[in-house]
Amino acid sequence: MSRTQAEIQEIEFSLRQPKEIKRKPAIKHVISLMTAGRDVSALFSPLLSCLNTKDIEIKKLIYLYLMHYAKSKPSLVEQALQFIVVDVNDQNPLVRALALRTMASIRVEKFTTFLIEPLKEGLKDKDPYVRKTAVLAVAKLFDINPELVKKHGFVDRLTKLLSDSNSMVVSNTVATLMEISNASPEPVFQVTKENEKYITSAINESTEWGQVFLLESLMEYQPPSPKEAEKIIDRVVPRLSHKNSAVVLSSVRLILKMFTFIEEKEIILQFARKMAPSLVSLMDNNPEVQYVALRNINLFVQRFPKLLIKDAKVFFCKYKDPVYIKMEKVDILVMLATNSNINELLIEFTEYAKEVDVDFVRKSVNAIGKCAIKLSKAAQACVKVLIELVKTKINYIVQEVIIVVRDIFRRYPNQYESIIGVLCENLQSLDQPEAKASMVWIIGEYSDRIDNADELLKAFLFNFHEEDPEVQLQLLTSSVKLFLSKPDEGQEILEQVLSTATNESDNPDLRDRAFMYFRLVDAGFEEANNIILGEKPLIDTISFKYDSKLLGKLLSQISTLSSVFHKLPETFISGAKVFAQEDDDNSNDEDDGGILQVQEKEKEKKIEREKKNEMETQQIGQLINFADSQPPPIVKTKSIPQQRNDSPDQEMFEMEIAQRNDEVIVDKEEIIDEERGKGMIVSAAFRRREQQIYFDLTISNRTSYPFGKLAMVFNKNLFGMKPNAQVPITGIMPGQTTECSVVCPIIQSHKLPANEATLEVQIAIKNFEVFYTQCTSPMNIFFTEDGKIEKRNFLNHWKAISDDDERIKEIQGLSETNPDILKMKLANLNIFFIAKRQEGSIDILYFSLKLVNSVIFLIELSIDQENQSCQLATRSQDTSLIPLFEEFMERFLTD
Repeated sequence: MSRTQAEIQEIEFSLRQPKEIKRKPAIKHVISLMTAGRDVSALFSPLLSCLNTKDIEIKKLIYLYLMHYAKSKPSLVEQALQFIVVDVNDQNPLVRALALRTMASIRVEKFTTFLIEPLKEGLKDKDPYVRKTAVLAVAKLFDINPELVKKHGFVDRLTKLLSDSNSMVVSNTVATLMEISNASPEPVFQVTKENEKYITSAINESTEWGQVFLLESLMEYQPPSPKEAEKIIDRVVPRLSHKNSAVVLSSVRLILKMFTFIEEKEIILQFARKMAPSLVSLMDNNPEVQYVALRNINLFVQRFPKLLIKDAKVFFCKYKDPVYIKMEKVDILVMLATNSNINELLIEFTEYAKEVDVDFVRKSVNAIGKCAIKLSKAAQACVKVLIELVKTKINYIVQEVIIVVRDIFRRYPNQYESIIGVLCENLQSLDQPEAKASMVWIIGEYSDRIDNADELLKAFLFNFHEEDPEVQLQLLTSSVKLFLSKPDEGQEILEQVLSTATNESDNPDLRDRAFMYFRLVDAGFEEANNIILGEKPLIDTISFKYDSKLLGKLLSQISTLSSVFHKLPETFISGAKVFAQEDDDNSNDEDDGGILQVQEKEKEKKIEREKKNEMETQQIGQLINFADSQPPPIVKTKSIPQQRNDSPDQEMFEMEIAQRNDEVIVDKEEIIDEERGKGMIVSAAFRRREQQIYFDLTISNRTSYPFGKLAMVFNKNLFGMKPNAQVPITGIMPGQTTECSVVCPIIQSHKLPANEATLEVQIAIKNFEVFYTQCTSPMNIFFTEDGKIEKRNFLNHWKAISDDDERIKEIQGLSETNPDILKMKLANLNIFFIAKRQEGSIDILYFSLKLVNSVIFLIELSIDQENQSCQLATRSQDTSLIPLFEEFMERFLTD
């Protein structure tokens, strides 16, 4: 007899003892084993015999046992029905409630049928605890069988309970009705003037979560008059001082909803002032609650910008605040900035800019720029602070300042040009695309006032092909501005940029705009000057403001996820019901109550740049004619070539595009079979998707007991993969199969030396015991998405690697010899096509790839289609990994 069987028999012996004092410890032991994942279904009969007792604790434990096995052992659980039916009519209300809850929780058809009558009796029970339990049981019954709830009129019975004398019953009734209504295709619950009285009366006496349900239900109420809305607000205002943040935010949400039914602005402002201290008091909570509060306060401040100005210091960042809290506080401080407190805020922002967190520093510098745009009188002080930050010579600070100054120039043209010289001193340190584009814009916009503007632009043109498209487009525009401002100095630069953009660029946007500028300038110098150097629209707002409609809808969702994400529910929840709240026209007068001007349009930075570009091009669309085979020269001495004139060393290069899929599907391999896993079967595969390595698992339970929590670790492996979390699976029932994925980042300390290179990953999986196995990691999961080398740089990289570091392998029996199809298949593996040339009947393709350890492979693939063979030449600075790559390529090309 095994140890487990002996333990079960010992427990069974104790359960059959005549005295309850001896049976109770055994029952507790059974529940502890069940909770730990052990199969104790064999003890069902002796446990059931213990149910005939007056001890409530024993009944609770046995009912818990029944609910646990209701799904996997329904036939056994049905035997307990006669005992539960007796308990439903017990004199003790606790026993009656416990029996009702158990019957509603057991999802067995026979139980559901017998639940109807006890549930009807429970809803009119004399004890409020039983009524409350019966109300919640209706919600469970609706989840099991909605038709039964409708057939037996439980919704009408619940509606009558809204007038119950016990607030606990009322709050749970409201919660159940709301759940049924949300799950039904048509609304089944509506707050009327009659039941609104009962709901508001029950708020003060309910528990904190009961209050949340009651307040949420009133969000759908439409008061018949402004006076009625004011009465509701008066009843809700005391909840603003509640210690539970959910109650506070739900109260704020309801009050803001009631504001839409009140016409007098003074009354709105009076109640709004009462909300402000409650919102500020939420900042005394833990960081998680603070974050939710700050996201909601952000919306409130947009609606009432002046109410929290005096409390601006509350939102000053503390040294111990997490960075996500600091980010939100900075946004709110910008919204609270006024001419009276700007000096104090600038001191704060300057201190924040000296922090070590780069993102927070950039946010702080950006906040100074937003204040300059928002407050014209404080712009000079903001610019001085920015110049002081530039003098720190810290790279990321300087770059963010340049981005900010670009927007300040657009808000205040011809006012702060004196700082351009300071900015130009830091050209060599720019490596961020947006900062480069901003600096190029400044040079082009003020090229008539910068003596060496042509030299500054040439510094950016040196690596034109490697620049981000945003920088390339800005260089093109600024070159045209320089030519129009200083034709003699800008002619050579413009010719170079236009020639490169039209003949050598693969970016259609850049190429088309270059042709547009070409024809515009050729059509007339004066006309081009008026369009490109003409007056531009000013930035008249800042990016954190939402428009009236969106803000109203977000305010109606305060205290929900929508107010945290600042997104409408329907954007992330399918079938979400939204109760929109729109600001009325009376809320637009900032002098009467300081309400935010909700008509102001939202203008993000990116949208502003696109609008500017559109302003420059909208008048010249009719001049573009891409059908011309040869554009006329811009100057008399030179013309822009239309065909590429590549150097002899680069004649072999002919760029082509290969389409890529998001993921290469790899079949899972069974790493633990049923016999070895003692009933647990595990299949797994490593896959690369979303620029990360995932370990996909399929786990099957062939035992007679549920699995508990699974744990997993990797041994040292070639590139140092390590799961960043435990297996996200708990409670796999017998006969069930579950799938999951675990992200596996690269941990260098977990890495094998190169001389022990192998793609096998040793794995330990712990369930009821530890199982050791291994899984093959396909080499392509270590190929990164940024492994493409520009065509012009490929030859330089190839020549920089010694011939001794080249490995050549002959591969026979290719399954595919079509170069175009091979390019597409290899692109799916992050092996990027560079160029192609042909020698007789041999197609020679060049590729590049980059491994997760930043090692670059350069590949020459010579394909002989007639013999279905190829020669694979691989060059790399690290030759230890080439054999693994060759083995991978041979399998790939011959499968």
